[in-house]
Amino acid sequence: MSAYTSGVAMGMGSLPRVRGRAWPPRPAATSLARWCAAVPSGPKRPGGHTPSPTTPERSPMSRRLVASSLAAALLALVPNALPRSADAATTPGLRWAKCADVRTHQCVRFSVPLDRNNPAAGSTTIAVERRRASVPSARVGAIFVNPGGPGEAATAKVDDFARMLGRKVTDRFDIVAVDPRGVGRSTQVSCTTRPGTSTPPSLEPGFPVTVAEARAQISHDDAVRAACRRTGGPLLHHMTTADDARDMDQVRALLGDRQLTFVGFSYGTVLGQTYAAMYPSQVRAMVLDGVLDPVQWTAGSRSRYVPIGARLHTGDGAWAAVRQAYAQCQRAGKAKCASAARGIAEWNTVWSLLVKSPRTVWGSRFTWADLVTNTLYSLYDPGTVPGALDDVHNLYLALTGKQVSPAAATATVDRQASPARQGFGLPGEVLEVTRQAVMCSDSLDPYDRWATWRAAAATRDRTRGFDAAGAWSSSLCTSWPGAGKGAYRGPFDRRPATPILFMNALYDPATSIVGARSAHAMSPGSRLVTGNKVGHLLLNDSACATRIRTNYLLTKALPARDVACTDVRPLY
Repeated sequence: MSAYTSGVAMGMGSLPRVRGRAWPPRPAATSLARWCAAVPSGPKRPGGHTPSPTTPERSPMSRRLVASSLAAALLALVPNALPRSADAATTPGLRWAKCADVRTHQCVRFSVPLDRNNPAAGSTTIAVERRRASVPSARVGAIFVNPGGPGEAATAKVDDFARMLGRKVTDRFDIVAVDPRGVGRSTQVSCTTRPGTSTPPSLEPGFPVTVAEARAQISHDDAVRAACRRTGGPLLHHMTTADDARDMDQVRALLGDRQLTFVGFSYGTVLGQTYAAMYPSQVRAMVLDGVLDPVQWTAGSRSRYVPIGARLHTGDGAWAAVRQAYAQCQRAGKAKCASAARGIAEWNTVWSLLVKSPRTVWGSRFTWADLVTNTLYSLYDPGTVPGALDDVHNLYLALTGKQVSPAAATATVDRQASPARQGFGLPGEVLEVTRQAVMCSDSLDPYDRWATWRAAAATRDRTRGFDAAGAWSSSLCTSWPGAGKGAYRGPFDRRPATPILFMNALYDPATSIVGARSAHAMSPGSRLVTGNKVGHLLLNDSACATRIRTNYLLTKALPARDVACTDVRPLY
């Protein structure tokens, strides 16, 4: 697995999978579970509700399946590794069975063509999980959900989504999760190192800050790409977001829903925008929280020179979040925040000293990449931000010759210390490359392996290193071996049948408000709801935003204008 995988803005997604002397990462999936309000289980759901299927409508950009291949796909539907239960519900074309882990849910796995333009290319298997509407007589349809990543298993988050969306929604809608290609219970994609060959050495924590570290990372990436080229198989060439959108539309048709209702987080907003561009007439309602700019995700304005990780405005979002966190710290006062007297000057001082040279503090070596990585991890969850600022405060005291209590020093080192990142282990190890397989297949990227180094250097000071973390998160995309044959790279300005509801935290470190505003501007009729939150995703942290989301899902009614919600609880 690459040292710096595709996380930056992928998020439900998405923490960057960089390893530093870092506080433990908190994926957005954890945030979803943490912020969901508990929902009592509803009445037992009967299994006989079977909406009638309709023929899926294809956009002009998508060719119709050959009839024989569609028939073959329908015949290949099988339950998800479960014996068929006597009371398993049946949807025409899908044979549901009780899920092994959550018996109140229904699961199925079925085959889809790898390439809908070339049925002879073979097939792959995708997994679907469904939580039925609590009040069948009031059922409107299904809400498809995606938690982000790319690479997060949607089927693992069904109950989290149900709790977050609330009873008003789950009484009337099934929650349907489709694991994207290569993810979760769908057929996995993997690359395997060659037995008998040497593997790259361990890498320094964080991300490269010296030419020598960059060379080591490039060598590591070369080895991973070579392993994928040898062993990735046909699926590696058919893992684009557009492929997942086509699969999702097939599931919609098999369920019998005339149009799609969708809720997507972080990278899931790319999936949603791609679906809306490919199938605009089939959008019933679409909520996208933690928004990525689909143009920068795919083609980009300068894709020949700038890697995808440097195009997504992650640095802008993270640095804005840091500034806002310190502003709230100063408003709270020294009794609640140790950095209140100096504010962000402490972070800037630590940054400047570490940029000049790494420092050894309390027996551990720190670089500016460690500072950036540690801070970025903590910004995802509002609950961890105050502790992160306390740790920076302790580093500030130590680096400027001021006294730090032994307990504070020990706590800071305990949270930060971690070993060097490994190469990718023993020869013959299977590498998990799902994130890269999707992101790199979607995006156009430079062929020059040093483009990442230049992009990181160009923006380092402007965003205090956060854009550098973003740039290195996609270093594997240079000369990625997956062909991305089914990729959709625009246009993204087609008006859907029901315009999109975009939602974004103003101080999101992963999916910057810059990207949300760009996506909103190109989507006709859409609305943007913002919340004054430091953290990744708005979720249920704003009652104002939650009310708008619920009403939209139930009625398809958007607010008359964009809304700025100001009711998010402050950090202190």
